[in-house]
Amino acid sequence: MPTNIKCPDCNHEFPLEEALNDELREAIEKEKQDLRQKMTDHLNKKEEEIKRLEKQFKETLHRREQEVQKEAEETLRKRISSDFEHKLQLLEQNNKENEEKLKRSAPQKKLSLCGKSRI
Repeated sequence: MPTNIKCPDCNHEFPLEEALNDELREAIEKEKQDLRQKMTDHLNKKEEEIKRLEKQFKETLHRREQEVQKEAEETLRKRISSDFEHKLQLLEQNNKENEEKLKRSAPQKKLSLCGKSRI
């Protein structure tokens, strides 16, 4: 047999289980709302953290790309400079060898020219 309780204001009688069920439903609904709010707050914090980390990652990536590009440009400049210096040395050496050949062959040509003019 269910236990009935009486409302002190209106003297309406109803089963105790209904009163408890209503209170429990309200408590559960409030608990669900609190949990939803906590979940929403947590989700918002995580989204903000993800945005912050993405921004930080993009900045780091951009900085690293600039560093890599700068290193590549510097390496290229050094290679070009080294190649240019090497070619310049080869040209100077070739020029020096040609001058020595000319110096060696010049007296012989003079003699041969002098010998031809006497005949």
